[in-house]
Amino acid sequence: MQSKGFKKLESLEYLHLDNNQIRNISSRAFQGLNQLYELHLQQNLIESLNPGFLEGGSSNFINLSHNAVTELLAEVFRGATTLLTLDFSYNKLNKLYKDSFQGLENLEVLDLSYNNLCHFPLSIFKNLSVLRRLDLSNNKFKRFNLGAFSGLRNVNFLNLANNSVVNFDPAILLPMRYLTSLDISGNGIYGLDVMDVHLNIPSLKSIYLEDNVFSCTMLKNVLQFLREKRIDVLKNVERFDYENIDAIACIEDYVMNDSISVEYFLQKSKEYANQLESYC
Repeated sequence: MQSKGFKKLESLEYLHLDNNQIRNISSRAFQGLNQLYELHLQQNLIESLNPGFLEGGSSNFINLSHNAVTELLAEVFRGATTLLTLDFSYNKLNKLYKDSFQGLENLEVLDLSYNNLCHFPLSIFKNLSVLRRLDLSNNKFKRFNLGAFSGLRNVNFLNLANNSVVNFDPAILLPMRYLTSLDISGNGIYGLDVMDVHLNIPSLKSIYLEDNVFSCTMLKNVLQFLREKRIDVLKNVERFDYENIDAIACIEDYVMNDSISVEYFLQKSKEYANQLESYC
């Protein structure tokens, strides 16, 4: 897509370019579209975005999902000060830079799910002070360093589901003083200091815990504490056919560690459940 290709469409409010074969978007590609509400670019073949591709235009919502972008260059969103929602799910992202989100000071919703991310610079979210929802689910994160979420003081929903975070440090949540919902399901976490979670985010109202590698004893203690604090335990998946507590899979009297995968854990939990059914 070449620069200034839409400059004569000043009154355009909705632009659908999805399900085409666009591979590259030039700087200032949407210059002149100052009344735009939504820009749909999903389901293309986009591999790269040039810094400033939104400069000279405006849009509240952009869907760039289901493309093939591997990195977001520094200042790629330069000039996108009106953007409120950015959907970048289902790409091939494996690299972000500290200034990848420079220019998105008014962004409220950021979806980076279903990519190949395993790391991001500590200062990457420093300008996203009004962000409310952040989705990092279904990536390849193994841990989040202290300070990873610095700057995100208004986030109320954080989705970290279906990564590979086996050691979860609740201190990473400290910047999120208004966090009400947290999803850490499907990671393989084998130890969770739920009291520390509550201490760091007393605003928490709901949490997703299923498909981690909890012993039944530990899970029972976690659920009792959350009930006492009136924090709802929600579920994306219910495991009634497994050894479980409240449809969350667990294994009784089993030593958990970071070498146990979620898949192996669920297999063993179901085997134990089958043994219980055959017991007389």
